[in-house]
Amino acid sequence: LKCLFPGTAEVSFILEEHILGADTSVELEETGHVLSIGDGIARVYGLRNVQAEEMVEFSS
Repeated sequence: LKCLFPGTAEVSFILEEHILGADTSVELEETGHVLSIGDGIARVYGLRNVQAEEMVEFSS
């Protein structure tokens, strides 16, 4: 009678292949809240890494 379940070595090999082939890249996003917009100026709260007069891209 043949066993239908993989052995420990085979499971270990499959797991290692999946782990080594995993995509580990990350995309960092920072979000905040728009308080007001006027005259080309946006007042935004919550963007800790943005400084005054810095160009920021918004998505809608």
